[in-house]
Order: sequence, then C-alpha cells, then structure tokens
Amino acid sequence: MLMPKPHPVDGDVILHCGHLELGTLSIKSRKTGYHWYHDPDGTSFMRPDRTTGVSHWTVVCNQCHSGHIQTGKALDIRGDGIYLNG
Repeated sequence: MLMPKPHPVDGDVILHCGHLELGTLSIKSRKTGYHWYHDPDGTSFMRPDRTTGVSHWTVVCNQCHSGHIQTGKALDIRGDGIYLNG
C-alpha cells in the first residue's frame, strides 16, 4: 500500500484499526495522528457476519502504525466504515 496521492471521497469504504475519534480523520492534516494507505487494486474483506466488501483505503492510528513498523507484523484491522469529510 502507498501513502495516498488521491484522497478518499465521501462514501468511500475505509478499513481501520478501531482507534478512531469522530472528526479527526482529515487526510489533509498530518497532525491528526493517523496514517492513510491507498490500494489502487482494492482490498477484499469479510466481516464477522460473513458479509463482504472491498476497500481502497486503510487508516491506522500512530500507535498501531508504530507497532507495525517496530515488529514488522501485519496491521490489525478491526473494522470498516464509510468516509465522510463534510
């Protein structure tokens, strides 16, 4: 996954680490404490209720990102949601 050049738009599906605070996910500010990744091919996923989806965006908090960098382990994804910037 790459750091985003395009930006998510309202209605895009995002995957996340579960440590989100409403109103702090602005992709325009690096001061938010979140790291955005864009996968142009999309990432398929399955929820616990067995429904499926595809997301081109993953967002993780600083703590989860740092843990991933230090250990090399995969990012823990705990949920999905719909991006709304307005």
